[in-house]
Amino acid sequence: MVPAEARSGAAYLRQFRTALSIIDIRQASVLSGRARTAINAFLAHLAAICSNHAAGPLPGGLVGRLDGTIAFTLQESAGETRDAALVGLAGVRSGLFPDAPIVTAAVDISIAPA
Repeated sequence: MVPAEARSGAAYLRQFRTALSIIDIRQASVLSGRARTAINAFLAHLAAICSNHAAGPLPGGLVGRLDGTIAFTLQESAGETRDAALVGLAGVRSGLFPDAPIVTAAVDISIAPA
């Protein structure tokens, strides 16, 4: 059994890593309009949820929206900026939803930029 103090420390470390991933995403600023719009919309939605969220799991629809944002970003031309944004988005996904299943099918990207 893992002591409560260690679980708490791991949770703080996961939150810190997620914050660093968001910084990485913000620094990938030269993406096209569609990907940039999807990323900005997701981050704004995440900020709105987190400003009113005290504890417990985040809304389930948020992981789908994040997956849509990843799908939009995958449509960008390959390059360092796109890869940095994808690494950041994957970091946010694994930090916020460590138990979410891996997406293996097409994602509905119509939900991403809302």
